[in-house]
Order: sequence, then structure tokens, then C-alpha cells
Amino acid sequence: MACFTAECGSSRSTFSGGMVSRASSATAHELGASLGILCSMKIRIVSSSVDSASSEKHFAASYVVNGQVAFDAGTIGFMSSIDDQRRIQHLFLSHGHMDHVASLPIFLDNVYQQGSDPVTIYAPQDTLDCLQSDIFNERLWPDLVRLSQEVSPFMHLSPIAAGETVMACGLRVTSLPLDHVVTTFGYIINDGTGSIAIVSDTQPLDSIWTTLNQVADLKALLLECAFPNRMASLAAKSKHLIPTSFAEGCRQLKRAIPIIAVHIKPVYRDEILNELADLGIPQLVIGVPSTEFEF
Repeated sequence: MACFTAECGSSRSTFSGGMVSRASSATAHELGASLGILCSMKIRIVSSSVDSASSEKHFAASYVVNGQVAFDAGTIGFMSSIDDQRRIQHLFLSHGHMDHVASLPIFLDNVYQQGSDPVTIYAPQDTLDCLQSDIFNERLWPDLVRLSQEVSPFMHLSPIAAGETVMACGLRVTSLPLDHVVTTFGYIINDGTGSIAIVSDTQPLDSIWTTLNQVADLKALLLECAFPNRMASLAAKSKHLIPTSFAEGCRQLKRAIPIIAVHIKPVYRDEILNELADLGIPQLVIGVPSTEFEF
């Protein structure tokens, strides 16, 4: 049975005019059905605010797939349920910028249990080096790398190379090189029935679309859109997407799947959403923190 649903708290997001809203005539489930997408994977955009008035704003990035595999650690350490945090067995980091790792030390502190298997953290080697030199350095946070060698480990660090695939809780996760100001990976996640992709911080890069077009069972794409069009110069210097480059990338994708806009800077959110709406991007969904999608 074809399925694409999006749940946000107790309300169901709905699809209208190329964008997800809270009230319209066609549900996100119906959109997925029309595209022939089978349900299997669940991916949650983790909440990034303690203020309900800001709940739709994406201050930092974390995504959890099937409750057990996380992507980026901007906010997973602030999830209110410690049990939910402890269910996470594998963590894939895109890069070491603070909005992607801010809650990592808190998360590791929350889930640590002596004698239990620790979380495995996969990341580019540059990112793992950054964690040790800039975070786990005794000054900002205790050196969990050293402590993991001396006592029951807090974590296992596992470098992942460009294009490498690893298995995590039944998922095949393949890194996808992006073009940001530091080494950065997106990830393609496959559960045996289909794939979803998370493309975080990047400037336009043709190889992203070449690779994604080779994923025959791709069901959905989460894609960043950080700045409004008027800030194109800053976006280029910091290597991020704006609505026009977001749309151009989407046009290179050769299949009709939901494209979920994420990592929208909160201060520009309304402006970016208006510009995305004006571009008329087919199957566009706005990613809202605390929303869980099922594909």
C-alpha cells in the first residue's frame, strides 16, 4: 500500500500547493500514494526549541530514523525522553559545526551506562579530529575519548570515507560528499525496501544530483535551504543553498518524490518560505521540527 504521512505532535500535516501546511484538501499521505511510495522508514526531525512559540523554527539539526539511528547531534541531547535518547545506537555526523554537534556532549552524558555498549559515532575523519581537539579537550568538556579508553567507553568513534556504506540497525547508510566550508557528508539511508537522503550544509554541487539519480528506490530527500535569495553572496561564501539554488537542484532530480526543506535559518524563515512558494517546486514539503515522516 502506498504511503507518505507526516505527523507533528497530535496534528497531521497536510499538503497544499506544493508545500505542507496544517489545513488543506489533500493530505501528505495522499501525495505519497500518488507517487507510489511504500511506507517503511520513519524519520523524525527532532525539536530544536524549548519554547512552544518557536516550535516550527529549526535552530539546530538532528534527525532520528526508526528510533535507533540519528543523523547530526544539534539537539538529540535535549530530547525530553531519556529512554528515547538511549534507544539511539548509532550516530552519523555530517560535519563539526556547532548547529550539528551542540548537544553531543549532553547526549553522551545522558545515555552513558557503565558496562553497556556505547553509541557508535560515524563521521568524516576531519570531524572526529574536531571533536577531540575542540570539544572533548578537558576545557570545553571532559575528554571522553581518553575516558573511553580508561573506563567503560562513552562512545566508539568510527571514521567514514566518502561513498562508504556501513550497516546500522538494519539500515545501509552511505555517505554522500557535499561542498561546504569544511569536509561535510550527506547520507543515503536504505532499509531494504527504499531509500531516503539527507543533504545538509552544501553549496550547489552537480555530483549530489548525479548520485541521487542513481538511487533507483529513492523515496524522499531532506534538503537544506539556509538563506533567502537576497543573501546569495553570503550563502556562496559560507557554502549554503538559497531558494533559487534549492529549486535548481530539485530540477536536476529525475524522479517525483517529496523534497523536504530543512535547516531553514529561523530569522529568515518567513522570507525563505515565501520565496520557495513562489518557485512552485513540485512535491515540496516544509520540514517542521517534531514532525515524523513515514516512507
